[in-house]
Amino acid sequence: MDRQCPRRPGAGGGAAGTRGRRPAHDRREDPPGRGRQVGHPRRRRPARRPRGGERLGPDPARAVAPAVDPVDGVVRLRPVTGQPTGNPRPVPWKGRKPYFFLVHGLPGQTLMVEKMFQNNVAVRGTETGGYLRRRPSVSRLDRDTPLVLLSCWGSAPEGHTAAALKRSRPFVPDPLAVSSAAQDVSNATRRDVYAPDREHLSRYAKGKLYDQGIGTTPANDPVDMVKLRPEPTSGELDVLAAQAGLETSPDLTPAMARDTALRLVRALRMTFGVDVEEDKDDPAGTYRRLLRGIGALEVMRRGDGDLREYGELTLDLLDRVTRAHHGLKTAPGSRPAPPDPDDVRTMLEAASARLSTDPESALHDFVALPSVDRARELVGRHDPDRWTRQVLGLRTPAPVTATDRQNALWATVQAVESVENHPDPDALTAKALHLPTGEDPRDETLRTDLLRTAATAAALGRDAHDPTALAAYDLERHGALDERTLVTSVNGTVAGRSWTGKPAPSRVWADRYVISPDGGLNNSRGALAPWHRKGAGKNDHPGAYVLDMTGTTPGQVDMPWPDGTTRPVPYDEIAELLSHDPVLARLDRDVTVVPVGTEPGDTALAEAIAARTGAARTVWLPTRPLRLLDRRPAVNESLLVLTSPQDAPPTHWSQTHPPAPAPAAQPPGTAVPDVITAGDDTPLQSPPSEEALRRWIAGQAGADDLPDDPPGFTGAETVTLDALRDAGVEVTPGLEVEAQLGGGVRGSGLPPLDQVRLLLARPGPWPDALDAVAAAVSRRIWRSAFTAFETASPDPNAVRAWDTALGLLLPGDADSVLADWRYAAQAYRDAVRRLADLLSAEGTDPRTAERLAARYREILGLPPLGTGDPDAQ
Repeated sequence: MDRQCPRRPGAGGGAAGTRGRRPAHDRREDPPGRGRQVGHPRRRRPARRPRGGERLGPDPARAVAPAVDPVDGVVRLRPVTGQPTGNPRPVPWKGRKPYFFLVHGLPGQTLMVEKMFQNNVAVRGTETGGYLRRRPSVSRLDRDTPLVLLSCWGSAPEGHTAAALKRSRPFVPDPLAVSSAAQDVSNATRRDVYAPDREHLSRYAKGKLYDQGIGTTPANDPVDMVKLRPEPTSGELDVLAAQAGLETSPDLTPAMARDTALRLVRALRMTFGVDVEEDKDDPAGTYRRLLRGIGALEVMRRGDGDLREYGELTLDLLDRVTRAHHGLKTAPGSRPAPPDPDDVRTMLEAASARLSTDPESALHDFVALPSVDRARELVGRHDPDRWTRQVLGLRTPAPVTATDRQNALWATVQAVESVENHPDPDALTAKALHLPTGEDPRDETLRTDLLRTAATAAALGRDAHDPTALAAYDLERHGALDERTLVTSVNGTVAGRSWTGKPAPSRVWADRYVISPDGGLNNSRGALAPWHRKGAGKNDHPGAYVLDMTGTTPGQVDMPWPDGTTRPVPYDEIAELLSHDPVLARLDRDVTVVPVGTEPGDTALAEAIAARTGAARTVWLPTRPLRLLDRRPAVNESLLVLTSPQDAPPTHWSQTHPPAPAPAAQPPGTAVPDVITAGDDTPLQSPPSEEALRRWIAGQAGADDLPDDPPGFTGAETVTLDALRDAGVEVTPGLEVEAQLGGGVRGSGLPPLDQVRLLLARPGPWPDALDAVAAAVSRRIWRSAFTAFETASPDPNAVRAWDTALGLLLPGDADSVLADWRYAAQAYRDAVRRLADLLSAEGTDPRTAERLAARYREILGLPPLGTGDPDAQ
C-alpha cells in the first residue's frame, strides 16, 4: 500500500501529475521554493496501467508520474486492516475534468524533491501553489478547471500531532488562524482544489493499481475529499470588511480589518460549507446577511471589555454564543453537541439586528456567557501569564502573546464546562487526579488542580469531557510516557514500556520467549514467539510492543508514581494512555501489544487495549504467568520467561484482535453495503501458534517429501520421548527401553523420516535443507486442498476462482505462498476454500468477495492487502 505521505517527517518524495494524458514532467517549468532547485527523481519503473486503460505513473514515493488516472470513486480504508469500509464514494468533482497532482504531504506541508541532492524538502502550500501556477501545463487550463491534490493531509492544517494522526486529525487550537497546504495551493493558483482530510492511499496488488482511498480512524470516523476555494485577495478583503461593518470599530487599522475579514470568511466557510459564497455578489443574498451578522458579532466582541483582550473571534466563541442565544443546555456529565448551522444562521441574524438597533451594544448585552465568565474569573484568580504558561506548556522565558491568552482561555472554558457540569465532581477529582486513599477531593486546591489539568488536556486536543481521557493525561503528566519508561530490544529499537517503578530492563529479546517449569532458566527451553515478523531484518522493529506491568487487584495496574508510591489504574485508562503513546503510534500496524506481569488470560485487559478507542492493535495474552527477566550483570539482556510445567498443554498464548468498527455515518442517498454471505457460516478459526504449527507440519511430513540425502542427526545426540511424541513419532516399547537405560533415544539411530520430523518440530530457524522439506510438505497439502475444491466445484473456471482467492487472502505471489509452511494450516486453507466457493457462485459482486477477504485476513492476523507487495511502502 502506498501512502502519499511519509512514514515519518523527512521521508518520501514528490510527484506531479497532469490532466488526462498530458505529460507532467516539463523541465522548462519553474520549481517551487526560494533559491532551491526542486525537480523529480529519476524514473525507475515503467508506468502502470490500471483499470480503465489510462496510464498511471510510478509509485509517487519513487518517481514522477507522467500521467495520472482520473479518479471517479474514493474508498474509505480502515487503518487497522487497510481494507475498504462501505461502498466507494463518488468524487465531489464528478462531471468536471480536473488536473491531478500527486505529492507526499504532512499537515500544512508538501514534500518536494530537491533536484541537486535528491533530498526531500518540506515546503508550505504557498510554494507548492506557486510552482503549479508557473507550470505551463497548469497555465494552459481553462479558468474553471479544478486541481485535485492527491496528498496525505492535503486539506488538514498543521496542529498538535504526536500520536493524534493515527486516531484523529491534528488538533488546531484556532482553525481560523491557519490554512492547509491545499488552501494555500488554491490561493496561489486561484482555482478550486480538492484534497483528502487524512492519509491518501493507493493500493497495489501484484503490481497493479487496485484502488485509491482515504484512511479513516480506528473508530471509523467520516473522511472525505474536501473542496477548497481561493480565499479573497487583499482588495477583496477590504470590500468584505466594509460589507461586514467592521469600519464601526475605530481601533481597527486597514491591515487589522483585512485580517479580521479573512477570519470571518473562514468562519462562515467552516460553519456552512465553502459553497455558502455562491450568492456573494447579491446584496440581498444569504451570504451578505451572514457576513453582516458575523461582522456584528465581532464588533460587539471588540466593544466588550471582558473579551477584547483575549485575541480574536474564534469558532469556540461562535459555538458558545449560538448555544446561549438559543438556550441550548447540556446534560450533566455530557459533551456539548455542536449547534446546527441553522441555529448559527438565526443567531447571526439576531446579532445583526441587535447592533443595528443599538450600535453601542457589547457582546454581554446580546447574550450571557457564564462558562466564559467563570473561566476568566479562574484565570484572574492567578497570575494570568503564569496560568497561560501552565496550560499551554510554555517555557518561562517565552513571552505570552495575545494568541496564547486566547488559546488558554478557551481551553479553560472547556475545563469549566467539563468539571463544573459533572454530576459527581468529587468522584471526577479522585479519578482524574488518581488521589491516594485519605485525600479529600473536595479540597479547593485539588479542585483547582483538576481544572488546570483539564484545561491543559483540552489545549492539547484531548477530550476534557471524558473522565478516562483526563485520567490518562494525568498519567502522562506524571511520567508514564517519559523516555525513562522505554524498553529497548536487542537490536536497539524501542520495544515497549516498563511501568514497574524499577529501572527499565536491558536489551529485550522481544520476538522470543523462554518456557520454564519454575520461572527460572534451569530446565528451560526457548521458543519463537507467535508474533515474530517473518522476513524482518536484523535492524527492524520486533513484532511486539512489550508492556512490563504489575497488578495486585483484578482489573487494575499498579502504576508507579514520582513520589515512589503506586496508583491503581483501571484498564480503560491504560488503553487510553496507549492511544496517545507517540512511540507506539509510529510503529507499523502489525506490531502487536504483549502485556507482561499481569494475571494470565486477563481478557479484560486485552480487550481494552485492542479496542478501537484504545491502541487498536492485536494483543497477545499469555495463558500462563509471564515475566521479564533482566539478566544483568551476568548478561546484558532480558528474556520473556513463561512459567509452564513440562506436561502442561502447549497453548501458551491467546490472541485478541481489534473489534469490527461501527458503521460510519453514510451521506444521504448512499446505499448500505451488501451483507457478506458465504456457503459456510461456521466461524473461521484463528491459526495455531507457530510452536503448534511446527509440530503439526512435522507430523505431516512423509517419505515422499524427503530429498535423496535428507537432513538428520549427527554424533551421539539424544532426544526425549516427549520430543518424539511432539514430532508425531510413534514411541515403541523398544524406544521406551532405550530411553530408560540410556537417558534418551539416540537421534541418528532413528529412521530418516523420524529424524526429519524431530528436527522440524524444534524451535528456531531451520537450515535450507529443512526449509526445502517443509516447502514440499506445504505444496503437497495445498495441492490436495485444490483438488478437493476442483472436484466439488461445478464452476469451469475453478482454477481462476482458486487463484483469485489465494491472491486476495495471502501475501506474496502464489508460488511463495504455497511453499510457505506457515500458511498450510487448516485455518488458511479453510479461508481460501470458502472464498473460492463464493467466487465460483454465479453473480457474486467482486466487492462482496473483497470484504469477505478483508474479514478473513483480520481473523487470521494477516497484514492488509498490498503491504506484502515488494513495491509497497
